[in-house]
Amino acid sequence: MKWHYVNADNDKVETSEEELRKLFDQGGIIPNTLVWNETMTEWAPYSSIFSGPKADLAVASDPYQAPRAMNTPAPAGRQNVDPAAIRHLSSFLGQNQKWLKFVGVVWMVIGILYCVTIVYAIFGWVFIWQGRILMQAADSLQIAQVSGDQASFETAQERISLAIKILGIMTAIGLGFTVLMIILYIILAIVGLSMGEFS
Repeated sequence: MKWHYVNADNDKVETSEEELRKLFDQGGIIPNTLVWNETMTEWAPYSSIFSGPKADLAVASDPYQAPRAMNTPAPAGRQNVDPAAIRHLSSFLGQNQKWLKFVGVVWMVIGILYCVTIVYAIFGWVFIWQGRILMQAADSLQIAQVSGDQASFETAQERISLAIKILGIMTAIGLGFTVLMIILYIILAIVGLSMGEFS
């Protein structure tokens, strides 16, 4: 059976169970590393699936410590936040995780359809990009919600913020284009009426 785990860069990596256990034994993953296979309904920490003295001992010290929170201190000027607080905060956004993924997929499909028309390819790549950003946000939220990882929560916030900015810019461009088209139609109507008077 193939297993998947989330590495420190939030990438999903496919591996075998034997390799997954070896990674854990060598310190490549920790007890709270999220793992998944096709028999599971959602991602779960390694320690909740695989047991053993090393996994039990490591979890006992801090069951919510995430890889990045454990291995890297907070940057200067920023404090580490309690993982329980991160899980609590991310739960509000996490409730809409499936909607984020749905909208992300829809935007990618719209982008692909725009790209097929060639004329609208410029807009198509923006929709694809925005869809990918929302998918990344949903994945980061899932990690933050399960593990309390501050970096994942901040990544999710940044991704959602970027998606909203792109949406705002696209809305402003669309609104400007609509106003321009209305003005153009009015001018054409006036010119058409005035030309009709001279005939």
